Amino acid sequence: MEDLVVFDDFTFTYPDGTVALKNLNLRFKKGESIGVIGQNGAGKTTLCRAMMGVVPHIKEGKMEGSLVVGGMKTTEHNIYEIAQKAGLLLQNPDTSLIANDVTAEFYFGPENLGVSREDILKRFDWTIKAVRLEGMEDRPPTDLSGGQKQRCALGSVLMMEPEILILDEPTSQLDPIGTTEVFTAAKDLKERANVLTIIT
Repeated sequence: MEDLVVFDDFTFTYPDGTVALKNLNLRFKKGESIGVIGQNGAGKTTLCRAMMGVVPHIKEGKMEGSLVVGGMKTTEHNIYEIAQKAGLLLQNPDTSLIANDVTAEFYFGPENLGVSREDILKRFDWTIKAVRLEGMEDRPPTDLSGGQKQRCALGSVLMMEPEILILDEPTSQLDPIGTTEVFTAAKDLKERANVLTIIT
């Protein structure tokens, strides 16, 4: 299996001197499921940001070593390019839901990439079932429950058909039922497309 994420002696230090990640040497392969554990402040969110290119393109700090995601060095490719290979689900869905209804939320990403209407409809049919939001296509995301919001945010990521799915504490604000629903949807994607899944 090919390496989709490669950290090579990777260190990231924030401007205040906080070393969030130090001397990481990691290789994550296609189809793997990776769990990253650690207490608050251990650097898990920084790890996720780094894999999406937010570090170093948006979050300031000193980066040493290298990080390759989907064959792209994160210092040489922008977030837009990396987002075509990797998808990130944040712990608070309210920070990522932007559309007026679930359908528009799902369509937003692939439409911006120029995906054909036919392919978007195919993706939508699978995704709405995978995240179990059938019958809610016209509902505003703001009207959904916490678990439904997180599944809607996950659906918008799945619509991009990422090779790498990054889940940053995706169930920290959910009840046990919502937690099960989110992980079931992620598992369905892994089985369908052999996606590398990284959960913090």
